[in-house]
Amino acid sequence: MGDLPERTSPLAGAILRCHGHREALLRRAGPLLSGAEVARLLGLDAAGVEALRAAHGLLAVKIETGCAYPASQFLGAEVLPGLAVLLQAHAGMDPWVVLDLLLAPDPAMNGRSPLQALREGDAEGLRRHIAQAGGDGFS
Repeated sequence: MGDLPERTSPLAGAILRCHGHREALLRRAGPLLSGAEVARLLGLDAAGVEALRAAHGLLAVKIETGCAYPASQFLGAEVLPGLAVLLQAHAGMDPWVVLDLLLAPDPAMNGRSPLQALREGDAEGLRRHIAQAGGDGFS
């Protein structure tokens, strides 16, 4: 972990807490898949996976070795239905922040995470979550 700060850095504590939070997110997100694993899973080539990610159809987070795809966004050999709508609602945000939002309990969905609600088909809860993401907290 050569990218962690030395303890003498004034930001060391904050950076180490951030690193710890990322590790906790990864534990909750399930295993990480490489781009090649996602390509095999979805029956795409590398360019197809990248195009899907660039269009906010897949979430990839940056790790030391490149990009990795949390397994929690897949259902069998498909992308979780409705995931693209959630990802597009959070377009432009850092992927780590998006992962945190997708895994965090949300009061608009009775304490479930957006990914849980998506897996359960809770269209109304997801609609409210997306409205809040867009700045309309009254929807």
